[in-house]
Amino acid sequence: MLILCKENIKKIAEENLSEITDAVEQAVIRAEKNDFLMPERMHISQGDNTHLVMPVYSNKRFSTKLVSVFPGNAKNNIPVINGMMSLNSSETGEPLALLNGASVTGYRTGAVGAVGVRHLADENVVSLGIVGAGVQGYHQILAASKEREFKRILIFDIDSAKADDLKQKLKFVLHDFVIDVLDDIDVFTKQCDVIITATTSKTPVLPANKTLLFGKTIISIGSFKPDMKEIPNEIFKNIDKCFVDTKTALSESGDMIEPIVNSIFHIDNIFTLGSYILNKESVKLKNTRFFKSVGMALFDLYVADKIYEIAIRDNIGVNYEL
Repeated sequence: MLILCKENIKKIAEENLSEITDAVEQAVIRAEKNDFLMPERMHISQGDNTHLVMPVYSNKRFSTKLVSVFPGNAKNNIPVINGMMSLNSSETGEPLALLNGASVTGYRTGAVGAVGVRHLADENVVSLGIVGAGVQGYHQILAASKEREFKRILIFDIDSAKADDLKQKLKFVLHDFVIDVLDDIDVFTKQCDVIITATTSKTPVLPANKTLLFGKTIISIGSFKPDMKEIPNEIFKNIDKCFVDTKTALSESGDMIEPIVNSIFHIDNIFTLGSYILNKESVKLKNTRFFKSVGMALFDLYVADKIYEIAIRDNIGVNYEL
């Protein structure tokens, strides 16, 4: 069995970002065709902390990911997301690899945001913004920056030190971009063409101003529980279609639950991104676009499988007999 630590996965993913995004795109399309088996994920909450157990099966591989999300860890400089992931052969059941689950989650989630940018953002966008300067903020910018010819990256976080830290990390790997930290969310929103939110906030992190939100491509990645809400309801005044990665988002994220329950946005106008990708030629989008992701185990499986294949090809990782 191949063991892939976070440094192995970082090397593979960051040298092959477009391939990782391609893998997630393939998973999004496969999800739309319902050509897989994915039991409902076990979701255990203890206060603000969450433990997730996510199995999924395809005709080639199956995987099980165990993840813990402890938001309070950030105060102690401990990763918010930790976990592990096993990858097995669907033909024999034999274990093929054990991967650092947090790393797979990080690059997978970054790739989900990148797929949203790939299919929803206008071709001529030049500025990319991230709200939330945690670990996921890094992954989101890294993957999304490959999907358009962005010139400028903007960072906003209520913790200015974290925002500055993210700026330095990004400058180390993204040499051809102007990278700025802004401390005014209204100014930030006005100057961004594409905005990705990557927080666990329980109140909207963008301004409740439909004029400021107009014409933006907004991707919400962080809110994955009913009491989490990153996006103000004003966004729905600017759109006639909303996209989600999976329909479970309608019951899992406060960003979708509240607008539906309060009749702010009709459920019939909410579509999966996969359905849009398969029917782009027949769908016309307004100037403002909104994509909400909560993630699914199938995405992790496709990313883990791609990482495993590259690791075998490039002789990365350590083999152990169980």
